[in-house]
Amino acid sequence: MWFLIVIAVWLFAFDGVDTVEGWINDGTTSEWADRGYDDGHAVGWEKICGGTSIIYGEWSNSSYTNAYYDGEVDGQTDAKRRKCE
Repeated sequence: MWFLIVIAVWLFAFDGVDTVEGWINDGTTSEWADRGYDDGHAVGWEKICGGTSIIYGEWSNSSYTNAYYDGEVDGQTDAKRRKCE
């Protein structure tokens, strides 16, 4: 249940963006990297602890993709360190 709340907050937390489509079309490299890292971290955590997240999967964007894989490794490490709590 907590992950649904996190996703909802995450989707509506971007300042200056009225829609997700607006963010996708106008996102900066830094924003894509942040999004990729967060998506990867969520997936990495879920590989260890279970759960489900909706991610953007903007694989054609190198900033997103590179940060995604960094986040995935960190998510797995955090899950192991915190024992899924």
